[in-house]
Amino acid sequence: MSKKTAIHWFRKDLRLTDNPSLHHASDADEAITIYIFDDKADIGGASKLWLHHSLKSLNKSLDNKLNIYSGNPLEIIKKLITENSITDFYWNRCYDKYSISRDTQIKKFLEDTGINVKSFNGSLLVEPWKCTKDDGTHYKVYTPFYKALMKSRPHRTNIAKPSFNKLTKLNDSKDISELNLLEPKLDWQEIINGWQVGEEAAIEKLENFLKDKVGDYKKSRDFMSNNATSTLSPHLHFGEISPNQIFNTVYGLDYISSDAEHFIKELV
Repeated sequence: MSKKTAIHWFRKDLRLTDNPSLHHASDADEAITIYIFDDKADIGGASKLWLHHSLKSLNKSLDNKLNIYSGNPLEIIKKLITENSITDFYWNRCYDKYSISRDTQIKKFLEDTGINVKSFNGSLLVEPWKCTKDDGTHYKVYTPFYKALMKSRPHRTNIAKPSFNKLTKLNDSKDISELNLLEPKLDWQEIINGWQVGEEAAIEKLENFLKDKVGDYKKSRDFMSNNATSTLSPHLHFGEISPNQIFNTVYGLDYISSDAEHFIKELV
């Protein structure tokens, strides 16, 4: 039986827990995890700063075996496939127009090369084409959409952190600092120093929110002077925690208050 070597491509899923693509890659005899800073990425200084620290946290959780690249993803992936005996390639889907076009092109290249390629939903409670009206069209009003999602969403337990047979660091990987995400003279640095970045911080923030803040969420969240929101938005944006994890954590509580239910509605 031939050796199975799989690549997981991190994108907006910078976490180990509840990561379906990474889970599949971990089943291989050898797994290679990569992050590519796309040269067409147009993100601001604050996002770059957060991304820098999030990648550092992720790399640490992978025993410093996250492989870092920058440039054109297709060309980088072609080089990786040429230089390594890759049999399988996985990622979690992104849904913006550019990513869909890019990923379609990359998937075709991989399939034409004879590589088993699969993508997964690691970012949404339910994908758009799985929650439609009876006539197949999409909802335009929130409440009917919410009710349909709650009925149609399949229950999926959180996927545990993977244990790898072998996790490989490649010789051509860059250092995270080489991505030049830390812009000089950026005021965001001082602001973000008060934040904890990464998967562990996101999970802790959710737990603290449900313990200390959710009880008055529906009313207090509307007042800027109140520290009443979950502050999970950047963690969700970079995929340090998944909506599925949040949903399951809330519905795992002993009692679901109207405030907790309203928080779920905001998540939806």
